[in-house]
Amino acid sequence: MEKIFLTLFATIFLVPMLFAQDIITLKNGDDIQAVVQEIDEVDIKYKKYDNLDGPIYILKKTNVFMIRYANGSNDVFSDVAPPSRQEENQHPINNQSDRSGNYESFIISRSNDNEMAAFLKENDAVLYNQFQRGITFQKKGKDFVKAGLIVTGTGMALFFVGLDQYYRNKNNDLSIFMIYPGIVISIVGPCVILTSIPFYATGRSLKKSAVDSYERKHYMNRTSHQPSLDFNFYGNGVGFAIRF
Repeated sequence: MEKIFLTLFATIFLVPMLFAQDIITLKNGDDIQAVVQEIDEVDIKYKKYDNLDGPIYILKKTNVFMIRYANGSNDVFSDVAPPSRQEENQHPINNQSDRSGNYESFIISRSNDNEMAAFLKENDAVLYNQFQRGITFQKKGKDFVKAGLIVTGTGMALFFVGLDQYYRNKNNDLSIFMIYPGIVISIVGPCVILTSIPFYATGRSLKKSAVDSYERKHYMNRTSHQPSLDFNFYGNGVGFAIRF
């Protein structure tokens, strides 16, 4: 019984960690998926998100434009230098005065879903619709997590109340009818939480794909696209896609 509840608690509290990562954006436009360990006056220390047991890497703050944290907040470093005139001449696409905006404004918008949705709505209707689908999928995933936590809490409450009644009053049939349903409901709750993973992953993939597509379209010289493993719904099934 103790192992069951340890598993339940681990499931509840570890599921959110599946999505916890920080994004370090360099001044050259590259993104690093990381978990930031420490920031001092000169350096930023981090571990790679896909290798948390690996070494700690160090970046100079002068090379970093912004850090977007897993909780939605961000740090923009104040000493960001604008592109040189020579760089603008080499890449005239960044010098055009259209509604696509400049790269730094685009990067800042990426840290907030509402700002990015408004940005894409103004500039690219197709990618905006894709981004909105991603938000919808993530919202469904969050709803599953909330429902799972409520179900799990209800099941555990039934179990402990029934257990208390059982020890206070031996052979209490009511306590038995509370204990066993409590156990079943407590197991169903984490299953509901796990259901959120494909929805959340699909939503994140759709949003990231929309943003990356816009970035490649308008800021080709600044974009260094990293391979990623994306989860999506395809027709009547689900699957993974490796994007290069």
